[in-house]
Amino acid sequence: MTWKRKILRWIDEEEDRLKSSGECSLQYVILDMSTVGNIDTSGISMLDEVKEILHRRDLKLVLANPVAEVMKKHDKAKFIENLGQEWIHLTAGDVVAACNFMLHTCNKPSPMKEESEQ
Repeated sequence: MTWKRKILRWIDEEEDRLKSSGECSLQYVILDMSTVGNIDTSGISMLDEVKEILHRRDLKLVLANPVAEVMKKHDKAKFIENLGQEWIHLTAGDVVAACNFMLHTCNKPSPMKEESEQ
């Protein structure tokens, strides 16, 4: 089984688990890249495909712990530009904090909107 299929299967399983338990829906998929010491064009292409599939499913791909060599290749392939630098973090803790921040700030109505509705 390819990594792409494994990632998508894990996402499907997690979405099914969340639906059956009545919990909130999945919004972010975090990939810890710390064990990826090198990546080739097929690996970058696979990540790009996963990103696009997630985008169509209204999910956001977020990367944690990328090593310098992998970041250089992502940059050269324009993957960072395509993903967005704000979705790449140095530690898993940073990723979780950023996603948590987005969950709590993006879902709240803006004060200006509330005032105009009154």
